[in-house]
Amino acid sequence: GVLLLVLYLVNVEITINLVAVLYVIGRLFVTLTVGLYWRKLYSHKFEKTNIRKKLLRTSLPLMLVSATVVISSSIDSIMIGWFGDTKQIGIYNIAVNLALLSSFFLQVSASVLSPMISSLYQENKIDELSKLLQRVTKVLFIISLIPLPFFILFGKKILSIWGLEFVEGYLILIVITIGQIVNIGSGPAGVTLAMCGLEKKLSKIKMIELITNVLLNLVLISMYQALGAAIATSITMIVFNVAKVIYLRKELGIKLLKL
Repeated sequence: GVLLLVLYLVNVEITINLVAVLYVIGRLFVTLTVGLYWRKLYSHKFEKTNIRKKLLRTSLPLMLVSATVVISSSIDSIMIGWFGDTKQIGIYNIAVNLALLSSFFLQVSASVLSPMISSLYQENKIDELSKLLQRVTKVLFIISLIPLPFFILFGKKILSIWGLEFVEGYLILIVITIGQIVNIGSGPAGVTLAMCGLEKKLSKIKMIELITNVLLNLVLISMYQALGAAIATSITMIVFNVAKVIYLRKELGIKLLKL
């Protein structure tokens, strides 16, 4: 971000390739910084122990979850490219990225809560864990409601920043935002599953979610192009986030929502 701002101020033409290069530089800087900080925090030596098999058993399902998330986030754009054209991809990506901005709050809360969820679950403090998650989920649900009326009123003006042709993405923006209400409003359901020893179940849920997303995209993109991808993505988000909430309550007695 800093490098982009500097180049903009000195009137350097910003191209796609230049943005890609700056992104790589940014990631390398983050990796180096985190590495140095880690060494500062943990400068002492640990006794070497062989925990590879145990670590693999736990980490492989989580790796599968991460992989399905990455694939799910890009499969709709890829399939629009198969059935549509580059214009449709451009309009879709701008609208989706705007709609997904609010997921920042969910990601932050999940990162902060992860160790707390794990600790409370290990101590078998299910009621206390449920109350904590209910408070967080309530705040997240309120936050998730804010973008929808804002985009309904000003969505077209915001999209026009990228050009008048991007106003075509208005319906896509609204549809994805509706899906985001359930995605964010259901709270840290996925993280809670992972932190409570159900990472294998979570990986299976994410795999079924991915397959469902692909099938819905195949049907709806061929009919409605980019709007079809938005509908498919929102339906998948709604159905599987509700499923995670129900599964947590059924299997562990953890209530994310107090109705």
